[in-house]
This record gives sequence, structure tokens and C-alpha cells, in this order.
Amino acid sequence: MGIVKKSRESNEIIQLNNYKIGDKYANVFAKNFKKTNQKILHLNMKNNKLQDEGAISILNNLNEYIVTIDLSLNNKMGVPAYKLLGERIFSNFFRLKKLSLDNNNISK
Repeated sequence: MGIVKKSRESNEIIQLNNYKIGDKYANVFAKNFKKTNQKILHLNMKNNKLQDEGAISILNNLNEYIVTIDLSLNNKMGVPAYKLLGERIFSNFFRLKKLSLDNNNISK
């Protein structure tokens, strides 16, 4: 499928945008990429019909090397996912430089 790519710097890039995988497959995917022990720097999960369960699973399984996260167009994510995202930004994701949440329903 070509979703995990090595960049020139030998770091991992995960492009899983527009697959509309939903929470069930997001959970499976998240658990497996944690097992790879790779430095995942860039994660693109744009437009995947993620809700809280899938987003939380992904956020809980990311490593501290993450630099960019794109969760745009996942407008079913709610307060629990955004709360965890905020906590992770201030506790684990010290290298994070870009976070995309475009077209999500963050406020009610």
C-alpha cells in the first residue's frame, strides 16, 4: 500500500490520508506502528472518519519524535481526543512543529 515511507534522513513518514479507515482500523494500525520501534516523524491521518476512539489510540501510540501531525477532516473527533492531544503536546510531543486540525468540529 505504500503508507510508510523512509525519508532521506532514514526517518519514518506515514501517509494514511483519505483512506477513511475509521476507528476500528485506526486502532489496529496504531498498535502496529508502535511495535515497529521506528522514529515516526510525520503522520498524515487526514480524512479518515476518525472519532475519539481511533484518534486516542493513535495519539497514545505515537513516539516522542513526532514533528508533524495532520488530523484534518476528521470532524467526528470530540473533547476526549482533543484533551489527550493537548496533554500529549505538553508532556511527550516536544518536537512537534506542525499540527493540522483543519475542518474539524473543535467547538460546539
